Amino acid sequence: MMGLGELVLILGTLGAVALQGLAYAALIAWGAWAARRQGGRWWWALPVLPVASVVVSAAGLVANVGVLAYGFESVGQAPPENKAQTLSQWIELGMASTAGALGVSVLLLGAAVVGALVGTVRRPPAG
Repeated sequence: MMGLGELVLILGTLGAVALQGLAYAALIAWGAWAARRQGGRWWWALPVLPVASVVVSAAGLVANVGVLAYGFESVGQAPPENKAQTLSQWIELGMASTAGALGVSVLLLGAAVVGALVGTVRRPPAG
């Protein structure tokens, strides 16, 4: 039977995921509205930027899992005196892949927000 602590943790996690999903959906809708309003050549990419951000984040996490899985296999084959050093090197590599993806993801989200702001504030072209 699940205790109260586990239930609170699961519900809190689901709530956070739902809130983040709503925030992404709102940013996509705002970008689509600003892109339709402006109607220019490069505005079509505005609602795609948050989706690209999620894809890049997921790719970074998948890379991290792959690197760690390979690293744990390497630790099993390493001599006993080098196991800790080998493990720390693979963990460092895995975290670096996640950090690089997170940096790109944040830049994409920032570009989406700035683009939506500009598309909202800027006058639409006459026509």
